[in-house]
Amino acid sequence: MLKSALTITARRPDQLWKRIAVAFRHNQVTFPTLGTNHYHTSSSKPSLRHFDWRNETVRYFSTTFTKKKIRIWFGSQTGTAQLFSLQLSEALTDAHPEMEVSVRGLNETASPADVVKEQDAIHVFLLSVAGVGEPTDNARTFYDWLMTDPSDLDWTQRNFAIFGLGNSKAHANQFNVIGKSVDNRLEKLGAQRFLPLGLGDDGDCIEDDFDKWMDQFLHVLEEDSHDTAITEEKNDKQTEEVENEGRVASKCTPTIEPQKQSLNSETCHNGQRRISSKYPILELSSPSDATCTPSRPDLFHLQQSSNPFYQSNTYRLPVISNRALSMGGSDSTMHELQLSLDIDDGKSVLRYTSGDHLIVYPRNSSSLVEAYLNILDVDPKAIIKGVENHDSMPQERIYPFPFGISVEETLVHCVDLGAVPSPSFARYLMGRHEFNYKEDIFNARRTPLELICEINITLSLEELLFQVAKMKPRYYSISSSHLAHPNTIYLTYRPVRYVNGRGALREGTCTRFLSDLVPVVMDEMENKVTSYPYVVAGIRSNPKFRLPSDPNIPIILIAGGCGVAPIRAFIEERMWLASHHDDPSDDDSQKCDRIHLFLGFRSPMDEVYRPMVDRAKASGVIADAQISYSTGCTQPEQNCALVSEVLAQQGELVYDLLEKKSAHIYLCGGARLFGAAIEGAIISIIQTQGNMNSQEATAYLRRLIREDRFLEDLAD
Repeated sequence: MLKSALTITARRPDQLWKRIAVAFRHNQVTFPTLGTNHYHTSSSKPSLRHFDWRNETVRYFSTTFTKKKIRIWFGSQTGTAQLFSLQLSEALTDAHPEMEVSVRGLNETASPADVVKEQDAIHVFLLSVAGVGEPTDNARTFYDWLMTDPSDLDWTQRNFAIFGLGNSKAHANQFNVIGKSVDNRLEKLGAQRFLPLGLGDDGDCIEDDFDKWMDQFLHVLEEDSHDTAITEEKNDKQTEEVENEGRVASKCTPTIEPQKQSLNSETCHNGQRRISSKYPILELSSPSDATCTPSRPDLFHLQQSSNPFYQSNTYRLPVISNRALSMGGSDSTMHELQLSLDIDDGKSVLRYTSGDHLIVYPRNSSSLVEAYLNILDVDPKAIIKGVENHDSMPQERIYPFPFGISVEETLVHCVDLGAVPSPSFARYLMGRHEFNYKEDIFNARRTPLELICEINITLSLEELLFQVAKMKPRYYSISSSHLAHPNTIYLTYRPVRYVNGRGALREGTCTRFLSDLVPVVMDEMENKVTSYPYVVAGIRSNPKFRLPSDPNIPIILIAGGCGVAPIRAFIEERMWLASHHDDPSDDDSQKCDRIHLFLGFRSPMDEVYRPMVDRAKASGVIADAQISYSTGCTQPEQNCALVSEVLAQQGELVYDLLEKKSAHIYLCGGARLFGAAIEGAIISIIQTQGNMNSQEATAYLRRLIREDRFLEDLAD
């Protein structure tokens, strides 16, 4: 006897076969009786050999089943494309649990052709732009192969969709050029576009761009799977519409299941805690007496385990000095942090080169961690041992943080509690789908804690940890030369501190952390520092951002704000080389054509490193220094102008250095505004001084990039 039945109707025979196919995919069809318009169904699913349908129906079944595989590929440089890939995978798994979804980097196959070897899949590409119009490191091999000659494949059998990640403010001429190029190339090869190209703009709100594109992807997938109206009759009395398969779980009103889980913790409510049916249950254990201590200041104890938290060659670097660089007294005054590399009995275990980056692992503030702990019904010292049924978890449901550490340690080190929630997490917290994410959340820089307190909701530990942003290591340009300071690293940073449009104070997670690291003077009689805080950090080599091997090649250094950091390192290195040069024939006239400096600051009070610039000019290392300010000029000699304007005024000199002396340009500072303005100014100089049109000037700049004569170190 059937417990339930489906009534499938259609006006035309072709629609009927299509709707039967949809029902089959839902495990609802039993043996059909050909020649009738009604088919009773149950949860028992037969194999295709039970059906003796016409060829058109079999072809439709083939199309239906080929689109059950979704292959998501990412080309990511900083992790955003990878994060979006996992979010898309989660949304697909929630909406279409019957589909086979995978996420992989474009460099995770034996050959680039293996990326698209499956014909019965939709291949989704999330592609970031690196540098100035270049593919990311992990996408380079696939991109080069695709653009050359992949004609041995039958591309007409491949379905694809692309979302590009770019920045219209930083490089307007190269905005999303990788995503556009791959999209055009696949179309020319004959591949079938499943969805129009999506363009994400990190110069605005790329999270909102991706969220809308993902919603469109799910909608098209839903229409592709559900061109039908199926009604279900229960007990032959009640008829309900079959739920829309394209419904996205992350866009539903959050519900917290009333289930409870026992936990051996004195601080839990009656030995139980709240859990969610959406996310895997974390296995918690009470801490032993030996571990009932304050949270560990770092996670180095995990380095020898199977799930280390830090990358290799990461160390504790003692803070020697941490000082404000200017006398402006503003909260945003630039600071200089000095770190010692003498951490192994006076020996340096780290080596760096001018132009490299320091990878810093920040920590959340204790007050912020405590605020989150207060809304969770778990013991802060409870150890997260694992996840129930971990081996069977889909990729996007795998716990993203290390096991074997406490809840408190996880909140301190592993999650970015001050980050803006993703669109899906914001919807989950707010309990509704219809709101303006860009205006209400992103631009206001609202945090999960703010939404939780405002709406007065409670979350389980799982609902927080599976959705909150990961704590990413930060990359800082080293502002010292390895030649002048082989055992010390200098960092130049500006504390991020502001009040958002809702009147709430916001602080940068890492710059707040760095600002708090001050050596403690314990012996006041001798004014001797005996207590040093430390930074968990490592070196990221940046081999493409180096001074010319020939010190006589002129260089043009252009920087704004904190972009002065690597510029300081280069100036210090050239000064060191000049002071250690023994060739008496190298007179001052030869030295004076080496560095041409263009620096910009917010105001004269914001300026830093002027004494070093003056010494470099006096020694002949710097030929010319143009320092300008955006505002606040009070003296006639102070130049109130944008760096791009000063650069344009020196256009003849700049072009002459490029064309006749093979000069190298180094551009450092913010990507969205400063980098874009300088790039535009240089193209304009090339166009005017070289008598070229816009396309020729752009091609000239790209040639400089290929020759490693136009180098950037930009970030926001």
